[in-house]
Amino acid sequence: MGVKIDIIAAAGAFLIDIGDGRSSLVYSKEASSPDLDTDGGPEAMTELHRHLKKSGRDGLATVCITERNACRHFGDVFWLRHSAAYQAPDRIRIDELRVPASLLMEEDARDGDELVRREALFRLRQGKGVLVFCGVPSVRAWVDRHGVDFDRNQHLFVDMAGTGGRNRIADTPTSLPH
Repeated sequence: MGVKIDIIAAAGAFLIDIGDGRSSLVYSKEASSPDLDTDGGPEAMTELHRHLKKSGRDGLATVCITERNACRHFGDVFWLRHSAAYQAPDRIRIDELRVPASLLMEEDARDGDELVRREALFRLRQGKGVLVFCGVPSVRAWVDRHGVDFDRNQHLFVDMAGTGGRNRIADTPTSLPH
């Protein structure tokens, strides 16, 4: 089975069926339609549910946020661990949330970005279900200030600073197979 990529325009995302029973959603402004109105959340949820049902799944292996403001409807679509307000049965579950450190460290984040930030920080504190792409020196002090033991959770960080590739900080695998 091969990889299949669909564009979920209402969500501004690429849905990637990996071919082994897992699927990933990558939020990117590149997938957004400029003609969409600002309330695409219900449409995004419907479209994602349709794709998941067609593939026999009820959740996503990964959701990757590539940049700020890319995930406007995060709180309308996903089941979030950090708050019961986002845990309705029709919401889509995420096994692993992948975020850039810049979004996580943004103190003035708003709307969808703020929810992504809260969810990622909650998962960091739990020590699972999140992967942060970062430059280690800039994120380590921030993580420690927010109650996360960096050394114990190294496996949740991928050092992207100046490498041009994926260099793990530790040899511990992330929560999903690669």
